[in-house]
Amino acid sequence: MAILFTDNARLDLARSVYRDIVNENEFYYYFVGRTETWDNESQPDTPINSIDDLNQAHRDMLFVKRVQPNDVCLMIRRIDWEDGVVFDAYDNGMSEDYPASSGATTLSESNFYVLTDEFQVYKCLFNNNGEPSTIKPTGTSNAVFETGDGYLWKFMCRVNEADQQKFLTPTYIPVRKMSGTGSFPFDVNGQLDDITVTDGGSDYLTTPTIIILGDGSGATASATIEDGVITDITVDEPGSGYTFALVQIVPAEGDTGSGAIAEAVLGGYENDTIQEAVEASAIDGTVDRIVMIDGGEGYVPNTVIVTITGDGQSASATANVDAIGGNIQSVDITEQGTNYSYATVSFESTTGGSGADARVIHSPKYGHGANPPRELYATNVAISVNLTADTSDLFIANDYRQLGLIRNPYKFNTTNIYTNNTATTCYVIEVNNPDDYNIDDVILTDSEGHFIVVSKYDSNNDNIIDQIFLLKKYGTIYSTSILTNQTQSLDNLTINNLIEPEIDKMSGEIVLLENKIAVERSDTQVEKIRTILTF
Repeated sequence: MAILFTDNARLDLARSVYRDIVNENEFYYYFVGRTETWDNESQPDTPINSIDDLNQAHRDMLFVKRVQPNDVCLMIRRIDWEDGVVFDAYDNGMSEDYPASSGATTLSESNFYVLTDEFQVYKCLFNNNGEPSTIKPTGTSNAVFETGDGYLWKFMCRVNEADQQKFLTPTYIPVRKMSGTGSFPFDVNGQLDDITVTDGGSDYLTTPTIIILGDGSGATASATIEDGVITDITVDEPGSGYTFALVQIVPAEGDTGSGAIAEAVLGGYENDTIQEAVEASAIDGTVDRIVMIDGGEGYVPNTVIVTITGDGQSASATANVDAIGGNIQSVDITEQGTNYSYATVSFESTTGGSGADARVIHSPKYGHGANPPRELYATNVAISVNLTADTSDLFIANDYRQLGLIRNPYKFNTTNIYTNNTATTCYVIEVNNPDDYNIDDVILTDSEGHFIVVSKYDSNNDNIIDQIFLLKKYGTIYSTSILTNQTQSLDNLTINNLIEPEIDKMSGEIVLLENKIAVERSDTQVEKIRTILTF
């Protein structure tokens, strides 16, 4: 049995992680952990995907910082435009039978788009039959344009300055969908933006009830009818958390109305009007090129009728025939048509000729530029977070050797998912004599608890240390506990106040773990953490 795990599946996996974070369906946190040294400090241990090792990472966790909606972006492979390079042309039929100029046999692996030094992305629709590109594409026109080297280009999107700084890497490009329409938008804000009535139906006597189905909540809408036809549906409450939404039109009891259909439009991030215009102007299923497979023989110029057959309409073309050889050399598109998801081409001549064969290249569903993340195969998710010493949670008094991502940790001593920006996994004790505690000291409790001093903090900002952060190894600690500093051989230490951890460090699912050479932190240091998840 042959099974294909499609590019669409990889796209949807990336999309699901992206949308979970953006729409706050799930809560991801970077965590920092492990103060204990490696056996070889210059060569950290390789992480092992075992329950025991993951549990140890939970236990070694020091603090977390949340991945906010603006900390995540979909990513595509970086393909830079360079003078003299042959780029692949977009080809919906790319396969082993019809490979790209680069030899790629799938569109997702081909080099059919470029990023210029102006941080603009262009799709290559024709590469002048495999010739090098010598003129850089420029401009933000909605229309396909030709450069002097014979290449045809379509402007797709641009990488704004903020995304350049936060997400752009030598190997990946951040890409977004700016509007909430067309081809299941990736980049939605979780709200219902609009409802489009595609068929008003007939014979509605009273206003029907509008029900919004989907994975979000809170969206409501109301209909307007005129002469038995639904003419408009207005969004009353946009709701939140939607990654898809369906509109159900329910007639009142006894109402004879039927046939009305409407589509929900999810709210997009309309912060780039140029790209929004490109998305809006895209034309579904246009015929872009006809590629000759066999030119045939015996054809006479100006006598060949080209017929394009498929599930779209209005496409037409003319054939260019070699007057001497009698073969069809190429085909010019005279009308691109619309709505083609497949098409074939045939050639007829009133004066003879036979054997010509060709295939049709057409635009993707919704058209070139309608959905850049999907069209350019955004099967990667970038997460980028800065660590600073802006709260006591993100303490700087110790080093760390582990970094990871954890999903949906619980608030301490509850089963409620933690949602604040930062959190410590440590117990914090307030004491009279902070000099009794040094970093990495081993602290024992009279209830068989074993803790490690990982930070000391001035909570009043008066240059007096009054809080000691303790990492639990095992056992318990209470506000009435009597402590022993095993490292310094100090007994009968008492606690003025005990602050429990903010999260349960044994909760949540670790989805990524990296072992590192020790990272030393300082109050002036900003650590930029960026992870690319590839599906």
